Amino acid sequence: MEAVKTGGHWAHVELDHINSLELKGILLGLQSLCKDQTGSHIRLRSDNATAVACINRCGSMRPTLQALTEQIFEWAVSRGISLSAAHVQGFSNVTANMESRVSKMDSEWMLQPCLFRKLCQRFYTPEIDLFATHIIAQLPAYVSWKPDPSAMDINAFTLDWGGKSLYAFPPFSVISRALRKLEDDGATVLMILPLWPTQVWFPTALQLLVDAPVLLPRCPLVLPQQPTFTHPRAHKMVLTAFTRHGISSEVAQFFLQSWRSSTKAQYRLHINKWLLFCLGRTTDPFHPPIGVLLDYLFSEFNREPGRGEHHLACHLCHCHDC
Repeated sequence: MEAVKTGGHWAHVELDHINSLELKGILLGLQSLCKDQTGSHIRLRSDNATAVACINRCGSMRPTLQALTEQIFEWAVSRGISLSAAHVQGFSNVTANMESRVSKMDSEWMLQPCLFRKLCQRFYTPEIDLFATHIIAQLPAYVSWKPDPSAMDINAFTLDWGGKSLYAFPPFSVISRALRKLEDDGATVLMILPLWPTQVWFPTALQLLVDAPVLLPRCPLVLPQQPTFTHPRAHKMVLTAFTRHGISSEVAQFFLQSWRSSTKAQYRLHINKWLLFCLGRTTDPFHPPIGVLLDYLFSEFNREPGRGEHHLACHLCHCHDC
């Protein structure tokens, strides 16, 4: 048990007096770390003297603290667990202090809930949020990185993503790993990714696309514990929707396997250029208006005038035939 840690931030609406937060932390800690224990005694250690007194006296004169203490003991009694508490000096409570002070801002940003709902209407409503905590989960069923009493499971990378309806906004540090997992499990995921074409994982993300990506509006992210903060790169976020687009994954894989490696490399270059062009104009690259397609061809002609007007005319004739 000593090797298992958990922690997190309080949402802005959860902020309360420090004594109340300490008791809430005790309850969440028990629910997260001791959920499988029964018929035992648990000795709690806290650097908050009021919380220690509430546990040892089984209550408090203050209504808020009394209600929280009752929740703690209801949880314990239902499992045949007895509780006691001991006070420790703050400087001795090293692990707890470290967990409470560590910044998790890079992993606790969330898409604005109203925007998430619109995306669900545009694509589909997922059933599981793969990278979440209790304050940023977009769905009732979510997977947390650390023990969490409300999470359905811990560590999304240990699960099989195949055959499930999933939503993912992975921390930037694990994007490459998340894309590999997505490909290995053959999953369908509605995924939030930053529009960073220079990153090593970006070509993989484009290759895995099976529906039109959607460019998010400026400042689409919020930090629940500090609602006034905006993400420094929010204007570069792009939604990448990994949903089926008219053909099955088996058929798509059949066509891809029939291509030579050189053909794949040649196509990938032009496909990536086309996708980036459409992203900049919030256009569906699979069903573009004819005007957008002509703009793209003309921009390519101006970029490589040596290819000649004949090539541009051929492209335009093909467009007309379509």
